[in-house]
Amino acid sequence: MNKLVVTKRRLTDCEERLDEGAKDFKKGFLVMGEALAEILDNDLWRFADSQSFDDYVCNNRGMKKSWAYGLVDVHKEFGELLIRYNVDVTRCVRLLPHITETNKEELLQMASNTRAVDFEANLRNLGGKVAPDECVNHEWVEIKRCKVCGLKVKND
Repeated sequence: MNKLVVTKRRLTDCEERLDEGAKDFKKGFLVMGEALAEILDNDLWRFADSQSFDDYVCNNRGMKKSWAYGLVDVHKEFGELLIRYNVDVTRCVRLLPHITETNKEELLQMASNTRAVDFEANLRNLGGKVAPDECVNHEWVEIKRCKVCGLKVKND
């Protein structure tokens, strides 16, 4: 058998396994989001001797609270749609402020079919801002940057 054919078959097999793993990975995020939503909605964190949901996820689960809330929101807003589209969960979190009941699938489709730079431009457009590739009249601002800490400020 031709080595090229064998190599292409191996690649196809690996890609199929990657796709299946990604589905399980996303399913895992949905399961986590569902469980966290139940803990949050029913104040179950109280039974873990935690002061708050934030305290529970940080100290008992070792998660950042923003990630926990992101998983809850992705579960509530996208649910099983996340499995259907090949979209990274972090992209879904970034889409949350822009979704409506009518545009969920459209946004997931966009997020699954765009490069990172185009995704960023689309997010800017969704937020009512002009993307860098669409700007025709750039207004440049000089910025000073501290060599020690990296703080940036505008020049007056």
